[in-house]
Amino acid sequence: MGALTDIFAATDAEAASLSLEQIPIQVFPGIEAKHWDPIKFGTLQNILLGTGVQDAIRQQEMVREASEDGPWITRIPPPLFDAIAGMDEERIKEVAERWRRTEEYKLDRWALSDVRH
Repeated sequence: MGALTDIFAATDAEAASLSLEQIPIQVFPGIEAKHWDPIKFGTLQNILLGTGVQDAIRQQEMVREASEDGPWITRIPPPLFDAIAGMDEERIKEVAERWRRTEEYKLDRWALSDVRH
């Protein structure tokens, strides 16, 4: 886990139309991130919504995959998307600091600036 990840916003129809050969952030608004995986999204959902990490991981939906080795298109749960989109700058700082203290980020040795981008 922890591969190069494109995190992007798209409607269901837009995501379905995306070719697995395309680079999502060249088509849709988003960011490129390294060392992201379902566990990190699960810990973020835990911080923002109080969902248990394992429950949050199970809520991530595989939309498409080329093979078991990837690439994959995975949908994060709509409540997590809404919670992320609704954060103001102060809330982003608070959440980034809490997220940075999780075991997953400590293992990757991420700095606060890495988590906030």
